[in-house]
Amino acid sequence: MKGKTLSIFFVIAIIFCVSKTVAQTNSFDFSVNDLGKGKVQVSWNNPYETCVQLSVQRSYDSIRLFQTIFTAQSPELPTNGFVYNVGDQNVKMYYRVFYVLEGGNYFFTHSKAILASSLQKAGAYINSSSENNEFKTDEIFRSSKMRRVNPDIIISNLKANHPSSSAKPVGEKLVNIYFHRKDSLIQTVEYSDFKRFSDSILSKTKDTLYAIDRYDAILMPYIPINVWKPSEYIFTDHTGDITINLKEVKKHNYRISFFEEDKTPLFEIKHLKEPELILDKENFMHSGWFYFELFEDDKLKEKNKFFIAKEF
Repeated sequence: MKGKTLSIFFVIAIIFCVSKTVAQTNSFDFSVNDLGKGKVQVSWNNPYETCVQLSVQRSYDSIRLFQTIFTAQSPELPTNGFVYNVGDQNVKMYYRVFYVLEGGNYFFTHSKAILASSLQKAGAYINSSSENNEFKTDEIFRSSKMRRVNPDIIISNLKANHPSSSAKPVGEKLVNIYFHRKDSLIQTVEYSDFKRFSDSILSKTKDTLYAIDRYDAILMPYIPINVWKPSEYIFTDHTGDITINLKEVKKHNYRISFFEEDKTPLFEIKHLKEPELILDKENFMHSGWFYFELFEDDKLKEKNKFFIAKEF
């Protein structure tokens, strides 16, 4: 009897966990729209302010073999999106969103195929296929913008209290463009010029322009992710010792300066004579990151770092 009770409890616990995961996945809404000319727009509404990572994945199969094609710089934004060049337009592709919440819980949305559409939802990514770039107000993104933009330049209904806009004749359409990171109004353009402006952002830069309502937009600059690449000249081997590999040591004069992670100088090696030199990791006294500067004929050739793992 006791064993049967435990089994029933175990089944209920599994059903509860699965139901919670499905509900979590279903509450995250995203769409995939065909913009034409080999471009696909993926946009989403994110209800989770605690989202710490968000990636879009693509596959030729609706269930497996998904690969990440985009990772959001600001995963906590309630509305976001990007445009992707699909290449071969005759191949059917599936998309899904992978997101991680604070605490380590992660989820995958259900996969979706491309839906042809010439119109976009409110607050979505602005692109050249939008007719007149007119959008309805997105209340979720509206409140987000109020938190992020300097309140000194915002009055009722998200209109900027700015000389360039107040000086215009009544009835003339203007669009206010805000800089996302600086919390400031950077430009006010004629409504008729806004489409050309948004098209130039899409075609000539990697920046992203978001519509808040019909007369407000936010420009988010592209920030590349710096990925560390090990040096081909100075690196750690499988034992943790540091290998110095300078094949042209006979032709040039080399010297190397080593530093702690906080850039405190450690020591310097001058006048290297051998093409390969092994430094014992004990010279660095502890594990962690170390920086170096490699000079060739007194000219800086490379600044990089290496990692010495802790021994257990």
